Amino acid sequence: MATTKTLKNYISETTLTKTENKIADFILNHPNKACFLTSTDIATAAGVSDTSVIRFARALGFLGFSAFQKFLREEHSRTIPSL
Repeated sequence: MATTKTLKNYISETTLTKTENKIADFILNHPNKACFLTSTDIATAAGVSDTSVIRFARALGFLGFSAFQKFLREEHSRTIPSL
């Protein structure tokens, strides 16, 4: 079975700036909420600019914020127990 890369894996493999660390902290502390927020919402909550959130997603290796958000939603869905 292939192992699935988690957000924590992406973050630990990337050298983040101080601003990117603020974004990472917010997302890691609020994963169930962050996956449904826009880049602007995350920026406001983390106290950074919208552009910084987009740069953060790219720094982790995603093509852009929408690809990062899709990843967050998929990771979130794996944490929900199936019936």
